[in-house]
Amino acid sequence: IIVDSDTMAAIDKRAREDFAYPGILLMENAGLNSLRILEENTLHLYSSGNTVFVCGSGNNGGDALVMARHHFIRGYKCSIITAGSAYKEGHAKINFELCRNLGIKILDWKKEKNESLEELRKSRVIVDGIAGTGLKGPLREREAELCDEINSSGSFICSVDIPSGIGDNFKNSFKSVNADLTITIGLPKTSLYYPSARKRCGRIIITGAAFPPSVLSIDNPSFVLIEKDMANRYINLPPHWSYKNSRGHAAVFAGSRGKSGAGVLSSRAALKSLAGLVTLYTDKEIYSSLISSVTAVMLDSFPPQKPFNE
Repeated sequence: IIVDSDTMAAIDKRAREDFAYPGILLMENAGLNSLRILEENTLHLYSSGNTVFVCGSGNNGGDALVMARHHFIRGYKCSIITAGSAYKEGHAKINFELCRNLGIKILDWKKEKNESLEELRKSRVIVDGIAGTGLKGPLREREAELCDEINSSGSFICSVDIPSGIGDNFKNSFKSVNADLTITIGLPKTSLYYPSARKRCGRIIITGAAFPPSVLSIDNPSFVLIEKDMANRYINLPPHWSYKNSRGHAAVFAGSRGKSGAGVLSSRAALKSLAGLVTLYTDKEIYSSLISSVTAVMLDSFPPQKPFNE
């Protein structure tokens, strides 16, 4: 199952209202689980260098602040760059105050731009928590500029839940973080798999925020991600005793002068799809040139040299 931002927000709300899960607990779990995955994938990088956590003022930034706090407590070098407005209320504010009380170096992107740039340039790992799935359009200019600096840093980039700048209304022209790793929380998000966005997400790993299992169960979901294991369950492979005449005969009509490769590739694909027999019907003009290229495929010209019903 993959979900849009409204569905994920409803899941979060149900966990808090129906199961009395405090939002601060969900944020703590999301941050801890994300940090564990970050450690598993980048220990060789951040153990010998600085990790910079870039945090917005929303819940996505709050998750990144939890990660920064525990990263610091475990004895690793890290710093924080705040990317949004001031932390005035909510769970992100609590985690910001905890990080400040611990003495973690904190820079304000708006007020301390030069120092922030220097921090990004000397980092080994950057954790992106600028904006989450609730983003309805492009990033604001200041945040878009920060994304550009993150992308050009040369550091390993890990995005929390979703690369900042990508949302349900994402367009290829929008600025975003280009992540090497995206740790998405609860359920995978539909916008991660948009053709224009997928290349900016890197490796996608799903982690939990300790939601009650029932809130993650969705009847008749709008979107389902088709993965290899799922495809294998629904594709009926031919029995072991089958042979070519019991697995169907595929006819491929392809190829013309200057485009002979289309016929070769299409007919080979038909064979790999487990058709028992494949006949390639191709233009008479290139028939002779294809004879040696399709050794496992029967070849005929089109228009055919004899009627189909013979």
